[in-house]
Formats: sequence, structure tokens, C-alpha cells
Amino acid sequence: EVARSQFLAEVAQTLRLPISALQKDFEAQRIRLNRQQAARPAQPANDGAPASPEPKVSTKDTSEHHLLMIVLHFESLGRPLSLTLPHDWIDQTHPAGVPLNRFLAEFEQESWPGRDHLETLLETPEERTLVASMLFESPQIDDPVKVANEALRRIQARALEPRVRQIELALANAHADSNVDANSLFKELLDIKRLLRAPLRLPAVE
Repeated sequence: EVARSQFLAEVAQTLRLPISALQKDFEAQRIRLNRQQAARPAQPANDGAPASPEPKVSTKDTSEHHLLMIVLHFESLGRPLSLTLPHDWIDQTHPAGVPLNRFLAEFEQESWPGRDHLETLLETPEERTLVASMLFESPQIDDPVKVANEALRRIQARALEPRVRQIELALANAHADSNVDANSLFKELLDIKRLLRAPLRLPAVE
């Protein structure tokens, strides 16, 4: 406890934060992590039986699918979307992720050919089938900006929240003489949480 108090005092001094607020936040994070660990079910012994596959998320439920639909049916949002969403946050393991990333690159470079001239941008039969089926749909979207902003928020959370958990765990296990650069980690944690409190949003579109 003494080592931890010294550690928190050093972090508070470096970050110029009230020690009381830092202690309260640190203790809240420690309790939350302990509860999460206690809530995890014990791993059963491996008896040689194959593990049950993880339930798959429906293709149409992914943020990438929603944004691809937006780009195809509301093309005026393609350019601002390409400038808002970091390309490395797009999950290209999802069927819609690869064409979405490619389409947004075209919008970013202002070379988008239009939804009726996508032949050269589709590289596989699967991509052609996916995009053709989405073009054939008539999406019931009253507010495409709202849909796009929600997809952006979910992608941002998916990209950043694992790092938050990683840092919180490292800080919870840190002590004064550890090799963890707690000051840098805590500053990074504050920066990420600040980003999560202000989700990505499309700029106003004329």
C-alpha cells in the first residue's frame, strides 16, 4: 500500500492532478477490474473435445456493412466519411470491410467513379455479388448522417477500448519499483478516454 501511494503521488505530480481524485479513480478502476475477473467463468479442463465456435455476427450487423450501404446509396457522404474514418480502423475481415476501405480511398483521392461504374474497383466475385445485392436494396434510412455517425462511434470504440482495458490492467498491477512507465500510460489513458467522450462525427454536409 505504501509503494502504491508513492506511485500515485508521483503520477499526480507529473500530470498535475489532485492526488485525492487520482486515488479515487484508481481505486474505482481496481474494483471494476476485480469484479470483471471474478465474473469470468472458470475455464473447463481440456478433455480433448473441440471448443465450441464463437457465435458469428451477422454480416449486415457490422458497422462496415452499414457504412458501405451509406456510401453506395448516399454518395455525397463518401468524401466526408473518407476524411473522418481512419482507414486502419476498418475491419477488413468483414466482407464489407475490403470494398469499403477501397471505396473510401477513391473518395479521399476525389476519384470516385460513381456507383454505376464500379467494375474496376471490385476484385473478386464475392465483392461483386455483395455490392450488387446492396445496390439492389432500397435501404429504409431516414437519416443517413445519424446512421453513419453511429457506425463511426462503434468503430472508434472497437479500436480504442481494448487499449483502455490493457492500460487499466497494467496500472492496477503497477507499483513504485516496477518497470511500467505509469506516467506515460496514465496520460495515454486520459487521452483515449477523452477521445471516447467525443466520438467521431461527420462534418456538416451541404
